[in-house]
Order: sequence, then structure tokens, then C-alpha cells
Amino acid sequence: MATIKKKDAVDQIVEAIKKSEWYDLHDYHNELFPAKRINEEKVKANPASILKKILANIHAGLEVEEVLALWNVVFARQRNVWFDEEEDLMHYEVASESLEYVD
Repeated sequence: MATIKKKDAVDQIVEAIKKSEWYDLHDYHNELFPAKRINEEKVKANPASILKKILANIHAGLEVEEVLALWNVVFARQRNVWFDEEEDLMHYEVASESLEYVD
């Protein structure tokens, strides 16, 4: 199980979101703004605006619960994510790559 500080987790989330495709932005947006959900068509019309809104919200500061929830969306293959308040660390299970059979 890997550990990471909240600030480092947020930095990794931001970098992953910046590198993501436009069609993933609606998932990130809807996780951060559940009361103002959007669809892919709205993102496709103006992905730069949606990306800017998402990043502004993240940079304004996220609660631990929001970091955990967003981590699960951005890094969907990583499981068992939880935060230890005493250690001030987020714990997560690193996703293993699937094995490929080679002759």
C-alpha cells in the first residue's frame, strides 16, 4: 500500500487532469460540482473553460473527502483509498498492471 501527503495527492490529480482528454472532464466536473452536472456535449463545446473551472476549484482548496473522491475518479484503477488523520497521509493500493501471455 502506497502513501502520499494530501498536497502531493492534489498535485498528482492536477497533473493528471491537465493531461486528460476533453471527454474525461465531465466526470471530474461532476464529481466536484454534483449540483451542477454537465454532459460530454457541454464539455466538447468549450473544454478549456471547463478545465479552467475545475482547476480553479481545486486550487481554491479541497477537503480531504473531496481529494479522496476525486482521486477515485481520476485514478479509477487504484483502490482502497483512505486518509489517516494521525499520520496526515492518504493511503492507496497501487493498481497492478495486467499480465500478458507471450509465446
